[in-house]
Amino acid sequence: MLEAGELARRFGADPTWFYVYNVGTSILSVLFSDPDRGVFHTVRTWLQGEIPARLYLPVATSAITTALIVFVVVARWRGRAPKMPALNTQLLSIFGVVLIANAVVSYAYTKHEIISVAGAFYAFAAYVAVRHAFEIGSPALLRAALCLLLGVLACAWAFRSAGVHHMLQTQAFRERIEWARLDPERIAERGYPSDARARALTAQLRRDALDLRIANTNETPAWADDWWGE
Repeated sequence: MLEAGELARRFGADPTWFYVYNVGTSILSVLFSDPDRGVFHTVRTWLQGEIPARLYLPVATSAITTALIVFVVVARWRGRAPKMPALNTQLLSIFGVVLIANAVVSYAYTKHEIISVAGAFYAFAAYVAVRHAFEIGSPALLRAALCLLLGVLACAWAFRSAGVHHMLQTQAFRERIEWARLDPERIAERGYPSDARARALTAQLRRDALDLRIANTNETPAWADDWWGE
C-alpha cells in the first residue's frame, strides 16, 4: 500500500485515477484472474516473449467461464433464453452488485483477501450460466459442442484448483525453514520483545514447527511449479 506522500508524488494532489485503476483491476481480477494485485502479469510476460503455464491456465479458464456468464445474461436480456427461476436471476444480480461493491472497497489497495467475496459469488454466477446454457442452444450440434466445452472447462478448473494444495505445501515448507533459521535468543533483532517469556514462547513455537511432518517441495516434479507456482 502506498503511503500518502508516495501517492502524491506519483499521482499528484488528486489520486482519483489511481483509485479508478484499483477498482477496475479488482473487477478484472475476478472475471479473468488477471491482473494480480493491480499488475497485468500476463501482458508483461507476453511482452517479454513468453507466458508461463501458471498464468495462462487461470486466465484461460476464467475468460471462458466469464464469456459463458455474459452469453447467458445477454441471451436472457434479449429474450432468447427461457425464463429463469427467480433464485437464479437473483444470484446473477447479486453477483453483479457484490462485484462492483467489493471492487469499490478495494479503491485504495488491491488484495486477494479483499476481493475474495466477489470471487465466491462468481462461482454462483458460473453455476447459473452452466445450468441455463443448454437451454439456449437448440441445435443438437451446438448442445454437443457446449457439452464438450464444459467437460474440458471442468477438468481445467479441477486441475487449477488442485494447485491450491501444492501452494499450501510450498508455503508451509518455506515457513518451516524460516522457523529453523530463527534463533530465539536473537528475536530482538527482528523487532520482537526479547524478555524471557517471549524467548520461551518463540522456542516452543519453533519446536512445534520443526516437529511437523511437512513434505519437502524441493523434491516435487518441475511441472508442478510450472503450472501451479507463484
